[in-house]
Amino acid sequence: MTQLDDIIKRLEKAAEGSRSLDRAVTDYLDPEDARGRHWGLDYPHLTSDLNAALALVEEKLASLDIYLTKHRKEGCGAELVYVRNRLPRSARSEGQATLPLALLIALLTALKEQNNG
Repeated sequence: MTQLDDIIKRLEKAAEGSRSLDRAVTDYLDPEDARGRHWGLDYPHLTSDLNAALALVEEKLASLDIYLTKHRKEGCGAELVYVRNRLPRSARSEGQATLPLALLIALLTALKEQNNG
């Protein structure tokens, strides 16, 4: 299991956002910037703040549409439709505890596909 797979699994199991998950996502996506954060700079609240999660998605994926769903019984979901090699691609997450968690899972899944393809 890769570091990215481990982070995705942790996000999928989470009942809510947490600072340790914020740190894991930030450190993975921006290791250079993460070094400075260890010296007292604060990590963004990616797993608990929908605006922070959306800003990260917009920074990391170009040409995309974002679909968010929230159901009382089924949980939260996110789907990212983006362009890769001039073809539309999609990454999704369903049944998560919160919208930021669902959005981050979809983002990391899309980035994983980009790195593997």
